Amino acid sequence: MSLSVIDLDETHRRITAAGYTPDQEPFEIGGVRMFFVKDPDGTPVEFIELPTVFAAPTRCTAACGYRWGPAND
Repeated sequence: MSLSVIDLDETHRRITAAGYTPDQEPFEIGGVRMFFVKDPDGTPVEFIELPTVFAAPTRCTAACGYRWGPAND
């Protein structure tokens, strides 16, 4: 499972403060920052922070009225 977050460093801090041990410090591959942690059942969970150029459209979806897919006329 992969979850996109706005502030990866804050998410890493909060996960650690909640008593979980991330597999590593946040790292970057191709402009995408990430880290992994295991859930209570041992399933890996990936947290990612997308570059601003990719994250901006999804952040403004609700506020801007942007719609994915065909328009309903």
